Amino acid sequence: MLTRTVLLSLLALLVFSLPVRAQLLWVPGDYRVVVLDSEHHRIGISLLSAPDQTRRQNWCYLTMSTRLVRKVYDPEGWMREESVPAHEILEELKPGDVVRINGGRAVDLSITARTIWVERKPE
Repeated sequence: MLTRTVLLSLLALLVFSLPVRAQLLWVPGDYRVVVLDSEHHRIGISLLSAPDQTRRQNWCYLTMSTRLVRKVYDPEGWMREESVPAHEILEELKPGDVVRINGGRAVDLSITARTIWVERKPE
């Protein structure tokens, strides 16, 4: 009987001590791209209202299921949306871009992006 109690206690300790990897909150928002980190598949972002627009406030992690939607405006006034493959997202974005991110916030407050929108205005 004592052995069963000890085993159940150890099992409970093991189960409750595992790291949590769940998404806590769905986070849509507008951010400015500050840093691109291709080695860790993430982008450094800051809020548009941040006092220092060059300082990273958070990391946004990219996965192979992350979608980038690029809104392209023509000088004649029409707009089209183009989908960018996941492996080209870091090549498409650049520091200073304003992006809209839909994703989940993790326990460490980082964001895992599901969809990113970026606009390209005519030059």
